[in-house]
Amino acid sequence: MHGLDLDLIVADPAYALACERVYAIDPLAGAPQPGLRLTVLDGENVPDMPRCVWSDSVIGGGPVRDALEADNLAGVYDPERDLWQFHDPETGEGVQLMPTVDTPPPWEASVPLRLFLHWAMHGIGRPLVHAGTVGLDGDCVFLAGAGGSGKSGTTLCGILDGLVSVGDDYVLADVTAEGVTARPLVKIMKQDREGLQRLGVDPGDPCLQGPNWQGKLEFEFDRLCPGSGARALSGQAILLPSVTGGERTSARQATAKEAMMALAPSSFAQLFGAWRADLSFLAEFCRRLPVWRVDLGTDPAEVAGFLRGFLAGSRP
Repeated sequence: MHGLDLDLIVADPAYALACERVYAIDPLAGAPQPGLRLTVLDGENVPDMPRCVWSDSVIGGGPVRDALEADNLAGVYDPERDLWQFHDPETGEGVQLMPTVDTPPPWEASVPLRLFLHWAMHGIGRPLVHAGTVGLDGDCVFLAGAGGSGKSGTTLCGILDGLVSVGDDYVLADVTAEGVTARPLVKIMKQDREGLQRLGVDPGDPCLQGPNWQGKLEFEFDRLCPGSGARALSGQAILLPSVTGGERTSARQATAKEAMMALAPSSFAQLFGAWRADLSFLAEFCRRLPVWRVDLGTDPAEVAGFLRGFLAGSRP
């Protein structure tokens, strides 16, 4: 998986199938890579599954995370679902413990085991970023913002116009002395029916699956738009899109602080458990790329044209 070998041991075969449906596998990986060995156990398939007991009647994720971090471990606890996730970065071992096969949060089906992947990818300098991507000729822009800001719709708008992407939600990011590189984590995108129709996509297309827990349809974007899936793209800018209802798309320069404020809330809410490393990485990520605020127009063809021009070097 773009720098990481995943060895997954599950009691429920459906869990393994969910991972195969979603993950973007690196077809060019040949040499041995750092490994992540995960065991997923549930009380239905493994009645004698080891259980974790915490003496306090009410506990959030923070105390567990901090206690584990003191011993160089990563982990979180979801008291609502009695779901435990532990990871040892030194050995590459991880375990998820849950009472039933239905215990994981509903959003887990879209990106299974994302916290484990995030922790392991941190170890090889390629953590997850909660952003979309649109690319041209090997370059790309990152699209960052809260839900509803237009990340997924803008990404889909771009690939329908012949641009490429490595994902519309979670992507892997290298920040090195040479620059910032985006790589795919999952091969699935998602969009609601209304958004698909606005972009001229038939919600009844056999490529589309769902609806998922958000009521959105999911699809392999490289199958919907053959050739749209990229293996790696060189980051050129961070765009902060917003849906304003204006007739034409416009952009104005912004700051690294504004990019950080757009990325941090969702990142820390959804990719938690290594907050110190995440904070340091996000700060460097935002410093390395120019930032633009983009007010999206209402015409998909015009938005796609703006993206194409921006990636070709035409700046407002």
